[in-house]
Amino acid sequence: IQIIRDGEGTTKLIEVTIKNVPDYKMGRKLSMGILNSNLVKTAFFGEDANWGRIITAMGYSCKDFIPEKVDIFLGNLQVMKNGVGLVFDEVKAKEILSHKEIKVLIDLKLGSEEITAWGSDLSYQYVTINSSYRS
Repeated sequence: IQIIRDGEGTTKLIEVTIKNVPDYKMGRKLSMGILNSNLVKTAFFGEDANWGRIITAMGYSCKDFIPEKVDIFLGNLQVMKNGVGLVFDEVKAKEILSHKEIKVLIDLKLGSEEITAWGSDLSYQYVTINSSYRS
């Protein structure tokens, strides 16, 4: 986790927990699909509670889940229930996403396994640092 925090231009640590997943392999595909999505990373940097980017990243990374069963929480704020986006307090969402550490909980309702993975946001500073030199 410290390696992620120390990353060039990182402003937020993102923790994704997927519960009630059938197996580790599926949980890993989904969690890494979310954490590696540039659209998800930039949404977190911009403090935008865009659940659509999360469910889309899930769909790109694994076809074996049922979107209509998915619940998504950002911190303690539920933003999706049974695959449907909820009306939620945008001010509270922005406050949750302003923290240096953000927890995302996804309930697949398909099994009994749970996996947690970590990643970071994608900031202006990251782009600046990594576009200004050759590797």
